[in-house]
Amino acid sequence: MFPLAEYSRSKDFTHWHGVKILGEKILIYGEDGIEIVGISKLRLKSVGALNRQSIGSIAAVVPHCDEILLASGRGLLLTDQNAKSAKRLLRRPIKGLDSVNKSLGFPDGASVYISSMALLAEQGFLEKIDLGYEFGPTRVIGFDDGAIVLGKADAVIIDLANPSKPKIVSRLERKEIGKIEDAVAANGPLPNHHGR
Repeated sequence: MFPLAEYSRSKDFTHWHGVKILGEKILIYGEDGIEIVGISKLRLKSVGALNRQSIGSIAAVVPHCDEILLASGRGLLLTDQNAKSAKRLLRRPIKGLDSVNKSLGFPDGASVYISSMALLAEQGFLEKIDLGYEFGPTRVIGFDDGAIVLGKADAVIIDLANPSKPKIVSRLERKEIGKIEDAVAANGPLPNHHGR
């Protein structure tokens, strides 16, 4: 396997953990912030960056129209596709972020919030699902009309067919299946499993 293009920078990628392709741009993010790299004629060039000092550590990114939502230790942020500046939508630390149809799901370490861009503009949300600090929700992975929420050890699957009335339909316990590091949706209905 040969790379089509290679991107190097003065600082290494030790504190970066995420990569997402957005059209002809690549989003690289993690503990040190976010950098956006443009693709042109198989050449890669940085087009913008926001460092940890200005936006904090980035846990997840979700494209929205011509902008990008950032889950940060400093809150839920919004930046353009050149990462020139960021606007704060929510002040609480956000551990993860993903989209489910027209809704957004994001945890803060104790609860998962379901919201929309329109509500976030007013610092609001549709629903809050309390899972507790012991569960410690850190990631949301959206699929179809639902999402899986990963915690410190266990995970839950939430039905979001009606985003204003989310319903936990499954609980996956570490003692039964081991620790879940990642997940992807397969075709079929939401599973109904309670770790038993």
